[in-house]
Amino acid sequence: MSKERVSLSFFKDSKIDYFYDNKEKTITFPCFKCESHAIMNVVDTSWNCSSGCSKGNIFELIKTSKESIIEKSVYNPKKEFKRIEYRFNKLSKTGNKEIEELRDIVYGLINYYKSIV
Repeated sequence: MSKERVSLSFFKDSKIDYFYDNKEKTITFPCFKCESHAIMNVVDTSWNCSSGCSKGNIFELIKTSKESIIEKSVYNPKKEFKRIEYRFNKLSKTGNKEIEELRDIVYGLINYYKSIV
């Protein structure tokens, strides 16, 4: 099993909030010590806290996770987009044309930013 799959399985099985960036091959998750965010490289499983309070690899992370309770979440753009899409679809069913126009504008903006990234 690849280190990438092991890392993703750990976060999923431990029910730790995370965001996986397949293009960058990184996982963003709440730091167990300061609850800022940490970023893991899934190729070698090394990770660093954004505030600099801790770093390590997947084995140290597993050990630390057993001693910590994390209730903070990380921003996940895919989940946020699904939430926005759901709400637009729900509001569109009311027949309000302004909502439909706003939805189209927002989708256009999102598609524009997707194309330049």
